[in-house]
Amino acid sequence: DQITAEKLATRIAYAIDRQHMLRQLDELVASLHASDANRLHLIERNLDAIVVTDERGIVLNANPAAESLFGFDAAEFWGMAFAYPLEPGARTEITIPRHGDAVCIGEMRVVETLWNGKKAKLASIRDVTERRQSEETLRQLSVQLADANQKLERLATIDELTGVLNRRGFEAALHRELGNAL
Repeated sequence: DQITAEKLATRIAYAIDRQHMLRQLDELVASLHASDANRLHLIERNLDAIVVTDERGIVLNANPAAESLFGFDAAEFWGMAFAYPLEPGARTEITIPRHGDAVCIGEMRVVETLWNGKKAKLASIRDVTERRQSEETLRQLSVQLADANQKLERLATIDELTGVLNRRGFEAALHRELGNAL
C-alpha cells in the first residue's frame, strides 16, 4: 500500500495539530496547577483561620491560623467534627476554649463551596478577642466617666462641708424656678 503525497500531507498536518493540542493541554494543566498552588498559598498565608468541612461538618482542611486559633495541629484537626454550627451567609460569634480558663472570641463567616469536586463549607474565623476586650474596657471607662461627671456636677453646685446649695447651685435652682413660674 503506497502512501500518496496527499495522504502524507494529511497525516503530517494531523501530527502537527496533535502536537500543538498536546502542548496547549500541557500549558493548561500547568496553569491549573499554578492556580491551585496560588489558591492554597492564599489560604495558608491568610491571617484569618480558614476551615473547610464537608456537608456533615467533618474538617477536610485547615490553615495554620486555624491550627493556632483552635490549638490543634493539622493531623489532629483534619477528620474531626467541627464543633461550631456552620450557617452559610451568617456572621456568628463563637467562643473558643483555650488553655486553662482562658477563652478566645472568634467572628465566623461561612460560605458554601466545592472542595475536590464535592460540596463543602468554608469557614473564615477572625480572632476578635482583643477588640471585644477593648470594647468592654471602653464601656467600663464610659460608666466611670459618667459617674465622675455626676460627682463633679454635684461638687460644683453643693457645698461639700454643709451639703447645702452653694452660690452656683442656688442660682441654677433660682433660674429653674423662675422659668417654671413664667
